[in-house]
Amino acid sequence: MSTTATQLLVGRDLELRLLVEALNGLPDHGAALVFRGEAGIGKTVLLEAAGGMATERGVRVLYTAGVASESDLPFSGLHRLLRPVMERADELAPAYRSALLGAFGIGEDPGGDPFLVGLATLDLLSRQGASQPLLVMADDLHWIDAPSRDAIAFVGRRVESDPIVLLVSWREGHGAEVGELGLAEYVLDRLSDSDSSALLDARAPGLPDGLRARRVAGIRGGWQGRRDGHAVECSPRAGVRRALG
Repeated sequence: MSTTATQLLVGRDLELRLLVEALNGLPDHGAALVFRGEAGIGKTVLLEAAGGMATERGVRVLYTAGVASESDLPFSGLHRLLRPVMERADELAPAYRSALLGAFGIGEDPGGDPFLVGLATLDLLSRQGASQPLLVMADDLHWIDAPSRDAIAFVGRRVESDPIVLLVSWREGHGAEVGELGLAEYVLDRLSDSDSSALLDARAPGLPDGLRARRVAGIRGGWQGRRDGHAVECSPRAGVRRALG
């Protein structure tokens, strides 16, 4: 793993071990992991590090992320995830292909049957994974539309025999939106003072004591900002960037 990724995962030994074990299982078998935690706790950084590790191993990465403004648009999150591999939709069984294309507003069939869309998504990813193992990531699941969330969870509960690793993150406090996923779930705790200090020293050494103490506190608790009236999650890396600025 790259030095940068190691620095960003200070204090995340358990999570790093889980990611490495999941990727090591490819292509023989798949896995699904869910990480949840407070805003700014480092969920996105964890997924970014996983993406870097996957790319280094020759694993293809497919990614989607929740956007508050699209959370009411059915299948928008799934469309973003599958768009890079939709050229293989013609390989699907007619019923699967019709359901998936209909969910995306393509073709004459309205489609969108949840079970068929889930099966189509799994089949499409499995076919792609047979050519090249996959890391499938869904960040900020709480903001992804409900039909897409259901399809992603459906896949996650069935990837054990496929060369697919699914990683999902969602923000603590949004359990009502996310619902019961039926997947292995891990809670990201706040970094300790010593880990926060180590992260800051690795990225912004030599800060004055007063500024350093404030930045350590910010990294430990997670930085939050606001943009256009919506909460914006910032990772500990963003806290370090603020310290540098």
